[in-house]
Amino acid sequence: NLLIIFVFISAALWIIMPLLAEIYFNGHKEPESNFQWKVSDEKLDLAVWLDPFNARYRAERGALYLERARWLKDKTPVLSKAEREYRKANELNPYNVRWLLGLATAETELFLANPFEYGDRLGISIKHFKEAFEKCPANYEFNYYIGLSFLKLWNYLNEDAMDFAR
Repeated sequence: NLLIIFVFISAALWIIMPLLAEIYFNGHKEPESNFQWKVSDEKLDLAVWLDPFNARYRAERGALYLERARWLKDKTPVLSKAEREYRKANELNPYNVRWLLGLATAETELFLANPFEYGDRLGISIKHFKEAFEKCPANYEFNYYIGLSFLKLWNYLNEDAMDFAR
């Protein structure tokens, strides 16, 4: 009897946990849009904890960290988290080009935030952009991500040139 109860409870948890994870995942969006980042993080962390092999949750967390970095003065810790989450999402599902583009964008942003500490990220991001293009050359998002990243890089290089000229 105990074995049957244990099997029944295990099966119920196996079915319920991804559903609960999806509820928490969907629930993080409203607090995030109201800049309630702590509440949003708690819900998203719980979703990842309930369903740790869902790459979409990791990629969403990476995208949120990228977005938050725009509002912070010290961007490096948040961008490191974004890179880590996108990297994990790509490990879980290496076939989603959007997440590879997010990883490349996070690496470019890390380089721009602190080029002395993260100088190697620029070459790695170019490698990831190239890999994304090879996986799906017709992806319309590729143009957006690479254009945005290299526009920011161009502005960064122009600022250095202006500093050098002064």
